[in-house]
Amino acid sequence: MNFDLSEEHELIRGTVRELATERIAPVAEELDREHRFPYEIVAELAELGLMGIPVPEEYGGSGGDTLSYAIAIEELTRVDSSVAITVAAHTSLGTMPILLYGSEDQKREWVPDLASGKRLAAFGLTEPGAGSDAGATKTRAELRGDRGDLLFGEVPDRAADELLLLGEVEVHAESRCASSTIRRTPYPVPPFCHR
Repeated sequence: MNFDLSEEHELIRGTVRELATERIAPVAEELDREHRFPYEIVAELAELGLMGIPVPEEYGGSGGDTLSYAIAIEELTRVDSSVAITVAAHTSLGTMPILLYGSEDQKREWVPDLASGKRLAAFGLTEPGAGSDAGATKTRAELRGDRGDLLFGEVPDRAADELLLLGEVEVHAESRCASSTIRRTPYPVPPFCHR
């Protein structure tokens, strides 16, 4: 069995490695020290199509395979794991659940802007006292309206302009379940997000 990368995968590796080495490495320590979010770098990643690698072109993505996505994340991680997790969380936790489990209307409304990097996604899970244990989250959601909309509490994340929020919903008095909803944050986002 041949485990060599294809020419296309080698091209992705080289492109992302070059970007990571030339653009991210020189500012990574400064970004960490100053606790700054790398908006300009994320914009460059979006321009290269890296914010939607595994998303089909039909929905505004690059149409790449899982290996392409993994290679890109690996190359970013070599230089700055904060930038890598930004792309990974945006894609895997913010965009892909909508693509895989959303209605067609939700996919058409949300995924193209996310896959192109026009909007940045996040996944609201971690809480003080719960860490990333979804079963220990204290956030509660309420079913409201005729459509059964989920209403969540305050949205704390100011870096993203779309959140996939996880919260517990009381469906019946004796039954609770975890549920998610998509919500735009009320905060202004950097200019690169609205080309």
